[in-house]
Amino acid sequence: MTVHRFAICTLMAVAGLGCGDTSVTNGPGGAPRFEFVSGQPAADTIQARPLTTVTVALRDGDGAAIPNEEVRFETTGDALAGIPFLYLESLDGQRHGAVTETTDADGRAAIVALRGEAAGRAWLRVRAPALAVADSLPFDILPGNPFEIRLSPADTGLHVGATYTLHGLVVDAFDNVRPEAVTFTAESTFASGTGIATVVVTGEGHGRASFAATGGGLSAQAWVSVVPTGTLAFFVRAFTTGDSIGIATASTDGSGYAALFASEFDFASDRPLDWAPDGQRLVFHLGTNIQTFRLYHITLGGVIQPVITQDIGGYPEMFPRYGPDGWIYFTAVVDPSNGTDELWRVQADGTSAERIGPPAAPFESDTYPAPAPDGEHVWFSTDRPSPGPNPVTLAILDVSAGTVDYLDVYGVGAVWSPVGDRVAFIDQVGAIIVAAPDGSGQRVVSGGNAVYEPYLDWSSDGQWIVASGAAGVVLIEPDLGVTLPLAFSERWRHPAWRP
Repeated sequence: MTVHRFAICTLMAVAGLGCGDTSVTNGPGGAPRFEFVSGQPAADTIQARPLTTVTVALRDGDGAAIPNEEVRFETTGDALAGIPFLYLESLDGQRHGAVTETTDADGRAAIVALRGEAAGRAWLRVRAPALAVADSLPFDILPGNPFEIRLSPADTGLHVGATYTLHGLVVDAFDNVRPEAVTFTAESTFASGTGIATVVVTGEGHGRASFAATGGGLSAQAWVSVVPTGTLAFFVRAFTTGDSIGIATASTDGSGYAALFASEFDFASDRPLDWAPDGQRLVFHLGTNIQTFRLYHITLGGVIQPVITQDIGGYPEMFPRYGPDGWIYFTAVVDPSNGTDELWRVQADGTSAERIGPPAAPFESDTYPAPAPDGEHVWFSTDRPSPGPNPVTLAILDVSAGTVDYLDVYGVGAVWSPVGDRVAFIDQVGAIIVAAPDGSGQRVVSGGNAVYEPYLDWSSDGQWIVASGAAGVVLIEPDLGVTLPLAFSERWRHPAWRP
């Protein structure tokens, strides 16, 4: 029978769709329909050229052409979500998600389609809105050429005897997974494991280990630092400014991450964090500026309390370090306006605060106290030989005698090994130096041109140094010259090793 266009228009108006002026016939073949004249396109790779031309013919129920009818071509999928999708290109040279064309005298309309960047099956939908006719055409999109081997994790940490699974995929330039398998081969004795697609990596000994990954004519390396066991506390670096915005703890292999504290304050750099001898709390200084710095304890449950509850003269307090017999050594800022700083100590319960170094004249600054395990000597940084805004010389205080031995060596952030056999500090170019307790035998133990920040710390057995730089935290074995970066620690700074 013949269905006049005014009847269809009435139905389309209810649906909110437009309508032309011609009539359409529902013949023996049924309702109006699309025919894909060009046929289903063969499978091809992402962004394949030449473009695919899709031609459709709009027919009425008797198979007659329907000319002068709007046909809308629409793609499916979302590039941001990684769903397979198509682009439609028009004469303006732009890519579109939808294009409207008008059928010619033969009822035909055409569009050119470009496969997008995501592999899989995409769909091209064709609609004649005024006729409520629609159909779809599938496009099978294959990955592009091999571009790189994607490794997960590409770098991590591991304890001796522990394991993790390393995964590898061959991908194209848009991260579409290709069918080639990745083969792994261990390249050192510090970690073991072989496999295809995945490999179970086992830590065999402390050191930096790598695995060769090959597939699809490509090669790559996965890395792992096989590290000593231990727990680190550290400040968390902000993504944007680099300031410290909180305190957290984690194992040396990156596991067990726990946030203890987050603050709206922008922490200054060179901020020490130190464990109490029992490993149950940490001491640090906190404040919005140097005038408000005070010493605080924080428990592993995140409870914060001030260390000194009694007034010590209104002086700001900074750079705390635990020493023996329950003492906390720190710098008292006698005059923030001119950088006049003295060495003090206080009992962990906040009592018996006392100055231990010589009194400071205006512009004299003693900072970064580092008490020895015997409690008799304290290394520190000072500008007393030539007072100025920056401490430049390391010195050793004999606490009982009250005398100071100036080493005439630039250094900041000194810290004693727990076994009392050596001291580590940062030199003028950011290298890590180790020296004997009297300052002799100085040698660089950090490799390359890496620049490290105060504060450093030692492992509880005195065998490893932990430090932070622009790339995160590293563990250094000073006798063998081994440096183990912790790839997951990019936002960690000023680490402290739990006793």
